[in-house]
Amino acid sequence: MIFHRRKKITVDAFTDQENIAKYPIERSNKHLPSWFTDMKTVIKRKSPQGLVGKTATFKMCQGFQDNVNNSFTLSLWADLMFRVEVDGNFSYQYPNKLCNFGMESHNSPEATPMGEFAPLKHLKIFSPWVLREKTGVNFYWSQAFWSYGAAASEVLIPPGVVNYKYQNGTHINIMIHAGKQIDLDAGQPLVYLHPLTENKVEIKTHVVDTKEYEKLKHATVYNKFVGGYKTHKKNSKCTHSG
Repeated sequence: MIFHRRKKITVDAFTDQENIAKYPIERSNKHLPSWFTDMKTVIKRKSPQGLVGKTATFKMCQGFQDNVNNSFTLSLWADLMFRVEVDGNFSYQYPNKLCNFGMESHNSPEATPMGEFAPLKHLKIFSPWVLREKTGVNFYWSQAFWSYGAAASEVLIPPGVVNYKYQNGTHINIMIHAGKQIDLDAGQPLVYLHPLTENKVEIKTHVVDTKEYEKLKHATVYNKFVGGYKTHKKNSKCTHSG
């Protein structure tokens, strides 16, 4: 019998601020919602026949457990409130400028599918995290649904597949209803990152100086208006081939 040792894949997460590093990207089982941790694993319940027996609660849901045990969570690094209007104009505010990495909106019906999701409007929260990973493993990106509670009906984060070899951004696209202010607290889980590999994956946090951070952030700047990512990926493969 041949045993294949699993490789360890390391994702390096960079920031140039200690206050950002207080909310690192880390395993999702470190970000369990309070309603889940407070829930009993087994409860007693009376059957229609009047018999009292044990029954499992949601806390034993294998789908939930596999989700949080096999993913990483990107959390909000500061309090944030924002609002988008019917015409697409938006406003937002952080507690201070050091937490503010920007925000933008793409609501053009010609260039985006937003017309299919009306009356929802699009916003993109610029994330401070720059990620790098050498092998090109893909990650399935999805909303950290279970940590939103009632706010899950107010904020929609579309899923996608990303990698951190050919790009390094972690910006969060969201869809919300126009005219409604959304308030999120620092530490709020935003998205799950599921590694699409059986190899062991770890994420290491690095606080670097601003010069190094800016260099890393612009390492995957594209030189084309259209198809920049595909061209960069193709050129990177050619550069590293042989």
